[in-house]
This record gives sequence, structure tokens and C-alpha cells, in this order.
Amino acid sequence: MFVARFGAQCPEMDGDFQGLVSRVLPSAIAVERRIFIVNNSLDGSFNLPEQFRTMGYSVTASGGVTEELLNGGVSDYDLIVIDVRPDVIGCQVARRLRLAGQNAPILLVSARSNRSALDAARAAGADAVVVLPVGNDALQAKLGEIFATAASQAPHPVRAGSIQVEAADHVLVSEGGKVSLAPDEYCVLAALAEQPGVAVSNGMIDTLLRRSASTSRHGATDRIVGELNRKLVDVRSNAVISAARGAGYILRTVELACA
Repeated sequence: MFVARFGAQCPEMDGDFQGLVSRVLPSAIAVERRIFIVNNSLDGSFNLPEQFRTMGYSVTASGGVTEELLNGGVSDYDLIVIDVRPDVIGCQVARRLRLAGQNAPILLVSARSNRSALDAARAAGADAVVVLPVGNDALQAKLGEIFATAASQAPHPVRAGSIQVEAADHVLVSEGGKVSLAPDEYCVLAALAEQPGVAVSNGMIDTLLRRSASTSRHGATDRIVGELNRKLVDVRSNAVISAARGAGYILRTVELACA
């Protein structure tokens, strides 16, 4: 007969949560994109934070660079907008963020449209530039370009045992075929497959789900895990997700041996 053997150890993920978020979430479709605006003219006549809010974005505005943005290159924001005049200071802000390892897209707001200003912004690490004043339609078009570029830079597939989790189109692939994953299922499975055999805590999973495309099943990790295990069986994989007592969930690969 066949005996399923699991690894005996169940270590817990030891702190690379920000790295996990940066690898898993970029390929999950966000429900409400979050924008951080560095703005030194918050009381000016042109209220850029309010313009983004009227366009449906979640906005955090600050008069300067915060430690949050300089923390290890990982951001909870989908876009950083630098609206700092004069332009040379705005470029310095962008350069400082890039040197700190900040990898979120950066949109630099400029008062000048000449080529030298645009080149300086690009050299500082900005992904795109808009020139004030800018209407909602033109601004939305520019944001669409930025987000489309970010989406095209999807991470490589995550592999664990016989399974492969495709980030680009959210599918689970194994020798028995492939099956589509809901955004919340992708987040959970990709996080677990990053380190098979290592427990991912409920808190980590809940945070990933809050930042993913799921709005209807927040906190319903047990249900998501049940559906994932069914799909793992459907594609005849050698993996199974199980609860790790007091530590969250763990993806185990099964070794089949004759007995």
C-alpha cells in the first residue's frame, strides 16, 4: 500500500512578511488602489489629494517623506505621487526613495513641461510625470499606463512540489491539469507555496487578504483553505494545506512510498 509521509518539522515564518507581501500582492488585483502623496502645498489652490479622492482612490497625504516609505523598499501603496515644488526638490525626494529601496511606482508632478525637466524626473527614478494643471481624464489615463506597466512585471510562478502557482493569470498547475484560482485563493496559496513546510500565521494571511481583491471573505481563511485543498486534489498534486497548531497554516508536499 501507499503511505503518505509529511515532514516532521513545522517551523514558523520568521519575519520576512514584508518581502512576502511585496511578492504576492503585486499580482493580486486591488479593489481600491492606495496612493501616497508627498505634497508641500497641501493648502494650495490646486488640491491634488482631493482630486485623487474624487476619482475613487484611497489617499494618504503628507508634507514630507515618512519612515513608512523608507522602510525596506516595501510599500502598502500602489502609487507614490510626489507633488513637491520646486521640481529639483521633487526629484531629490524621488531619488531618496529609490536609494532607500522603495519599489512602488512613482508619479512626479511638475510645473514644467520642457524636456530637461522630464529627463531629470526619469533620472531620479520617477516612472511617469504629469504637468499641472491636469484634468481627471488625462490623470486617469496616466495612472492607467502606470498600473498596466506594473501589472506586466508580474513575478515568476511559485513552485512547490508538483504544483506551480501562476501569478499572471491566477491558476494552479499540476500534472493533473490546471484550475483557476480566485484572487483570495491565489494570495493564500502563493504565500504558503513561497516556503513549503513553513507555517504562515493567521495574522499574515488576514493581512494579505485585506490587501487583495477579496471583499466578501475577509477572515474566512478556513473556507479558502478548504477550497484550495479541493482544487489541489482536482489537479492530482502531491500537496495539501493543513492547520499548524497555534501557528497558522502550512503547505506540505506528500512523499508517496510503497509499504
